[in-house]
Amino acid sequence: MRKILFLFLGFAFLTSCGSDDSATIVTYQEAIVGKWLLVDYNDAENTDISKILIQEPCVAKTFVEFKSDLVFLQSSFRGKDCAEVKISTVNYEIVDNVLTTISKGGGATIGSDSVIKYYIKELTASKLAIQGFYDDNGVEGRIPELKEEDFYTFIYKRIQ
Repeated sequence: MRKILFLFLGFAFLTSCGSDDSATIVTYQEAIVGKWLLVDYNDAENTDISKILIQEPCVAKTFVEFKSDLVFLQSSFRGKDCAEVKISTVNYEIVDNVLTTISKGGGATIGSDSVIKYYIKELTASKLAIQGFYDDNGVEGRIPELKEEDFYTFIYKRIQ
């Protein structure tokens, strides 16, 4: 009886300690790919998007799309009934939890780039929260560092 018990326990131990090859580690780079609709925004002056929507109702249609080839698309809607749409295309990269968007030649001075850095605060299958903390718009070679009160947060929900 004792041998059967040890044999059973040994078999149970061996089968329970096997590696789980089906477990997949998803990186920020992989998880962020998709289309995201803006659902909230806040900064030192605005605590939620509802105040912004009163003055800028087209903001409610704003979306961003991260593509696997490191291209970032951002929409902006204007005009009557928010029918005019502009899609901006920039490059992006992610290192650790820092998302950097790079608009080549998009800086305030001719030939300069616009670089914006965000902390990825939350990234799930349905939610993306990013906090802007650095903005270099290529002005006179300055690299302004934002103070804590200058941080701003975008919250998106996945739509594709």
